[in-house]
Amino acid sequence: MLENPMVKELIKQMDLDVPKPASFEITRYEHIDGVGIVINQIKVLDKNGNYIKFAKLEQVTPYLHKFPCKFKDVRKQDPSEVDQES
Repeated sequence: MLENPMVKELIKQMDLDVPKPASFEITRYEHIDGVGIVINQIKVLDKNGNYIKFAKLEQVTPYLHKFPCKFKDVRKQDPSEVDQES
């Protein structure tokens, strides 16, 4: 049934509405001495940098080198450095 040209065309048309991944944002990670960076969570972004979904690590790891990746700044911010509105 999937070999039917009409079914293939329908699947292709349905896929047009799905945003294509353009980059990854590594949102949860840690640096472990002697091991390196351990990634715990990756966000998939479209070409405009908008969120598509969170990726399953085992499925996205083989593609990390094929897309731009950025690391989210996860450092704790000093409360004294935050502008406080009165």
